[in-house]
Amino acid sequence: MVCDYFNVLGTVPPSHKVVIGEQRIRVYSDIAINTGTSTFSEIRDDKLISRPAQFSFLYRNRDGRWVIVDHHSSAVPAPAQLVAIADHPGLGR
Repeated sequence: MVCDYFNVLGTVPPSHKVVIGEQRIRVYSDIAINTGTSTFSEIRDDKLISRPAQFSFLYRNRDGRWVIVDHHSSAVPAPAQLVAIADHPGLGR
């Protein structure tokens, strides 16, 4: 269902791809929550660009069919780089 959601958008160029990573699905009666990770990738200027993301989907069972009622996706920030205090002017000894 999630892959179909991205394919239906139809405005995405063929060089753009999404790979779904880990998912955690919880079902509560007629509501389900799906959270997980994905990686969006594309070819730009002959280079592969990858962007890790995290997502959540909210589904509702309507007449026996699960439908997406809400979706959120956001980029995973790049890890912070640690820099030694001595490398900063005014902070070192």
